[in-house]
Amino acid sequence: MIYSNGSEGSAELSYENCVEGTTTTNGKITVIYDDTTGSVSYTLSDYSLENSSTSYKTPKTTYTLSSGHIAYVTSGERTIDGKKVEFDQYKYALDIVGDTMRIAVNGYLKTDAVGDWMGVKTEKAMQFKEGVCPDSGDMALLGSGSTLELKFSEDHSIGLYLNDELTKSFGDCNVLPVLSEAGA
Repeated sequence: MIYSNGSEGSAELSYENCVEGTTTTNGKITVIYDDTTGSVSYTLSDYSLENSSTSYKTPKTTYTLSSGHIAYVTSGERTIDGKKVEFDQYKYALDIVGDTMRIAVNGYLKTDAVGDWMGVKTEKAMQFKEGVCPDSGDMALLGSGSTLELKFSEDHSIGLYLNDELTKSFGDCNVLPVLSEAGA
């Protein structure tokens, strides 16, 4: 069953065991439009979506959209084809200024493959133009007493650091190795 409520500039939908095909949805979605900034935010509260191959549960996730900006903050878990990822205060932001994009990711995540919580921290947003490797940025994975960091340089080269020590250099993002789960 779907319930709705709204006022000028906002709307709220509540789902209670709403079934469409093989998918069941529960929770609340609140959408707010700010006409002074032109931004839209929508929040999922105590929200879940489940079917045979996907499970998504979040106590709260907030998305914000405006001209040149997309961001979200989430906590919860997602399982796709049996592979589970948990999020805690995971924040993603994409900003577009002219022909330049900037991406920042911060928060915590846990995967079945790793088995423990990892921090993700962006010291300096990754910056790039469409179709070109990043030309600045600094992103780190923190876990179990160690830090793995990628540093993007103006010449598009990338340095891989383990605990502040350069371990490998790459000419650009096109030569980065592809990581996959063991046994996949």
